[in-house]
Amino acid sequence: MKKNIRLLLQRKKKVFISLVVMLFTWGLVFMPGLADAAKTKAGVVKKISKKQQPTVSKYAKVYKGDGIKITTVRFGPKADAKVLILFEEVDHKWDGKILLHRVAESQTKTEMITTYNKKNWTTVYFPSGFSWYQGWKGYAEIYLPGYENVISVICDAKESKKVNTQKLLQRYLGKKSSAAKKSKKGKK
Repeated sequence: MKKNIRLLLQRKKKVFISLVVMLFTWGLVFMPGLADAAKTKAGVVKKISKKQQPTVSKYAKVYKGDGIKITTVRFGPKADAKVLILFEEVDHKWDGKILLHRVAESQTKTEMITTYNKKNWTTVYFPSGFSWYQGWKGYAEIYLPGYENVISVICDAKESKKVNTQKLLQRYLGKKSSAAKKSKKGKK
């Protein structure tokens, strides 16, 4: 009797294992993300394919004013309404930094908003219904945390043509990943 029970359990175990393998295989075929999840859990480093890597616009806009230069580049599809802004030549903690902003447009204004101290912060303001995506070369106002005065800037067409948007994206992605590594080291 014990022998019969062992044989029955072995058969059930084989059937169970077969079912698990079949379901896992079915999941890989019909749910491709499952394979990536399995690799990640197994400790395999997942490479980002070109399709997964964020994209930026081919063209940038450089705005200059009294003591500041900013470079704006659309980040991702237009529908996402996001932009990267590089701050340069400014006596501020954001000098040399690239921050992700979202674009909020209305009939009377366009704002580029980031998160600062866990709150929305309008950094760039375009009055009079300016559409940033249409490439209007004109006036904007910059608001930096800690600055009392508004900084007026205008678009510099010559500087805008010199910007390599792909290098700006790589710099943004590189700083983002190095910041994540630093925070992981701090937690250990």
